[in-house]
Amino acid sequence: MKVYGIAAATLLATAVAGQQPAANGSGQPPAAPASQPRRVHAKISGFDLAPQSASPNQTGGASRGTHPGNGGEPALLLAPHKAKVYSLHPTFWWTGSPGGSYTFELVDLASQTTYRADVKGTEFAYPEDAPALEPGKTYRWRVGIAGATPGEGLGSPSAPALIVLLGGDDRQQVESALATVPAASPDADAAKARVLYDNRLWFDALAAYSALVAAHPGNEDYLRMRATLYDQVPAAAKLADADYAQLH
Repeated sequence: MKVYGIAAATLLATAVAGQQPAANGSGQPPAAPASQPRRVHAKISGFDLAPQSASPNQTGGASRGTHPGNGGEPALLLAPHKAKVYSLHPTFWWTGSPGGSYTFELVDLASQTTYRADVKGTEFAYPEDAPALEPGKTYRWRVGIAGATPGEGLGSPSAPALIVLLGGDDRQQVESALATVPAASPDADAAKARVLYDNRLWFDALAAYSALVAAHPGNEDYLRMRATLYDQVPAAAKLADADYAQLH
């Protein structure tokens, strides 16, 4: 919502009220309607280990063409440039066509081994039967248009992003915090999501709050938390706007 739009509407309403009789018959102008909450961009440190003023995820792939017959749009990663990850099977997201075909690529920077998978849509959960991700290691991932010639790399690839699998004391700290959440508590899922958020685990927290939003449609606390996570990634601004728009 644009501030100048609100101001203009308020000035117009005031001018009209001063020129016409009050509708309530009291001789006083009607009360102005309550203003809508203003969109707030909350940039929080810690979610991106290598923040950049011009993040590659903000523009990567935006000007590239689609693969013939793909029916989709180039991918734009929805992720910090470099993020800590707790789950050994994280979910990855990107923009594009929900019905489009994409190729997901993950590179182990230590061994220089590559995992690829063809994906329908704009979301991919790293599968149980894929090469195991190892705590403490750093991986690079990106997404391209499916259908590139084998051996020639990805078609219209996105700019890459990095994930660092949480290891050592940091991993133990998160495990301990999650273990303190009573399993029988009705708010267990929300409490665990908060642990992931407080430890600045963007991928894990986003997956947790998305599950809570799906299970509790319209819950403003969960929508606000997810919107805040989206707000950390320029490419996810529209998703943040959509969640904020549901708040009263």
